[in-house]
Amino acid sequence: LYVPTTQFPALALTWVLNTDADPLALVPIVQRHVRELDPNLPIFQVRTMEEVAARSVERRRWTMTLLAWFAVLAVAMAAAGIYGVMAHLVSLRTPEIGVRLTLGAKPGAVMAQVLREGATQAAIGLLIGLAASLALMRGMRTILFGIEPTDPITLVSVGVSLMIVALLAVAVPAVRAMRVDPITALRQ
Repeated sequence: LYVPTTQFPALALTWVLNTDADPLALVPIVQRHVRELDPNLPIFQVRTMEEVAARSVERRRWTMTLLAWFAVLAVAMAAAGIYGVMAHLVSLRTPEIGVRLTLGAKPGAVMAQVLREGATQAAIGLLIGLAASLALMRGMRTILFGIEPTDPITLVSVGVSLMIVALLAVAVPAVRAMRVDPITALRQ
């Protein structure tokens, strides 16, 4: 459909110039040629295609960046929570750990037991979270680019990352349990 611009002045014209050279260097030349054709034709908002593409996804990029920061904050808070719970459990079990060490348990075995308990709890939480995320993924389909909500590579990489964070959070109380002095633990 060809529409004369003189009949519909509200319509904006968009011109796209494909070039191998620097597009911004060609702006003065294009402006001069357009003014030769029609001196009343305004030329404004001259942008490269990269700028147009970046502006078109700017809002979603901001939303995704914000969501990423919230995710990092959530993982940090989860790690702090796991650390706090495991540190509290180790402090409550200090007398028991002292008895075990006194009876000949190796410190590495005590540490492995605390790590195993923390890993078991983290794995249960991970499975519950995975089931909940799969149930809620239908609503997330509109904001995901390039992946499916049930993409196995993404789910596995996120699961492994969260498990590593949980194990790192459990490692500090596990090392503390391994270093418990049996005499001090028995006096508590």
